[in-house]
Amino acid sequence: MKIHCFYRNIGREASNLPLVYLWKERWEKQGWEAVILGEDDARKHPQFTTLATAYDQLPTVNGKGYEVSCYLRWLAMEVVGGGWMCDYDVIPYDFKPRPPTERLTLWNGGACPCLVSGSAAEYRRLAERFAGWTPTAKDMAFKPGPHCSDQNICDQIPGEYDVQSAVVQYLDPGWEKAAAVHYAGCVMADKKPKFAHIPRLR
Repeated sequence: MKIHCFYRNIGREASNLPLVYLWKERWEKQGWEAVILGEDDARKHPQFTTLATAYDQLPTVNGKGYEVSCYLRWLAMEVVGGGWMCDYDVIPYDFKPRPPTERLTLWNGGACPCLVSGSAAEYRRLAERFAGWTPTAKDMAFKPGPHCSDQNICDQIPGEYDVQSAVVQYLDPGWEKAAAVHYAGCVMADKKPKFAHIPRLR
């Protein structure tokens, strides 16, 4: 069973490649075939130019390179036929290979798409949803400035996907025994580079 992450070198934190390799190693130890996707995969999408242009026009506080990469991974996932998509800072501890859901499912118990499963058509549906998004009052009131992301949009369309609870963010209740842990940047600010700290945390 394949699980995919998306890596695009945008110069953020120099290079996250060591973390990507740690991600690949840990998922393969769980029995998965870990596949690293990139911009070349997204560019194979027949609507790449149109959709990428739309993503670039959405406001963000994170920098265009980072935010556009988050959207492009949805295109890459449609190109490869759907299945499992994962942030490369999500590390499994007891998450064995299993068939992906048909309907888009977020596995962190909420709106964060750090571990996702679904069909190619479902990835396309969300990719088009993001591209057609009109910033809401909530987006425009975001601090420190107007912001749209795939996570923020998912948070505002809860009925359009299913939710499962398998991933817990580092330091949130239950993370020590979770099937997978999301070592998100917001809780790892004092632990960089991540790849050097994560193996010592659990």
